[in-house]
Amino acid sequence: MSISSSQFCGTYSLPSLGIPKDKELNRMMFGRQIEHLKKIREWLANPALKKAWLSQKGQSFAKAIKEFKDLYQPKEWYTRTKPKGMNPNYYDDGIEVFYIV
Repeated sequence: MSISSSQFCGTYSLPSLGIPKDKELNRMMFGRQIEHLKKIREWLANPALKKAWLSQKGQSFAKAIKEFKDLYQPKEWYTRTKPKGMNPNYYDDGIEVFYIV
């Protein structure tokens, strides 16, 4: 299975994986991102993960994530704004969130 950075667009808090913050990871050359992207892919395959959809409609992304964290109190979480296989030019105000409590 190939890895592309477009499959992993989003923000996250994954302290158990030792991955740099999303902004730092996005600034790395793609070749250096691969090991971290593999860790994210393995984390997403965890059967203990829960999944939720958030709506960003009428509010900022940061506010939607803050509300999610207040409601679900996750230990680790990962967002994906464009689900796998979706047209990269399509924008929706829905946010797919994977998390562990």
